Amino acid sequence: MRGQVTVDSTVDRRVRRSRAALFDAAVRVVSERGTTAVSLTELAETADLSRQAVYSHFTDRDALIVAAGVDLIEREVFPQLIDCDDQDWRAMTLLATCHLARYWQFYRAVGTGPCAYPAKQAVLAAVAALRDRPGGHLALASGDDATFVVGGCFSVFTQWLDESDDPLDPEAMADRLLAMADRLLGGMLSD
Repeated sequence: MRGQVTVDSTVDRRVRRSRAALFDAAVRVVSERGTTAVSLTELAETADLSRQAVYSHFTDRDALIVAAGVDLIEREVFPQLIDCDDQDWRAMTLLATCHLARYWQFYRAVGTGPCAYPAKQAVLAAVAALRDRPGGHLALASGDDATFVVGGCFSVFTQWLDESDDPLDPEAMADRLLAMADRLLGGMLSD
């Protein structure tokens, strides 16, 4: 196929292991520090990789941190989201709020730091990929609607993660989001 590179399966496994180690290192270090202002060298050392290995996967630290966040969402939230009934807004919202509460230190640092805009863009791309996947059944917004919804949710989530007392209450946050969505949609969710 045009543009496709054939990769030896052993190399592919090494690439997957390296990326997984980098994602794990990024989530752990950013969560522990409470900031995305960590060095690429520290992330590489935590992942037990060289800086060159990191640069073979990512252009910079922020790209690695954003990719780690997207990987977390794709691995932990999307598989469950796909299994939800399209009309079970509470279950879908609760999946997101529980996930964010579990990794609150990481997502707070991402949402309040220089990674915030690239993270929003990456979430938009992930939502588009989820929406457009073959056999997908979720009725997700696209275009300007998706930008509006994702941007608004991102801001509300970041404020919740940054300003709420620990422990976070994912159920209360899900209720807040659903009430807000219902108001914006003129009561369509409560019908």
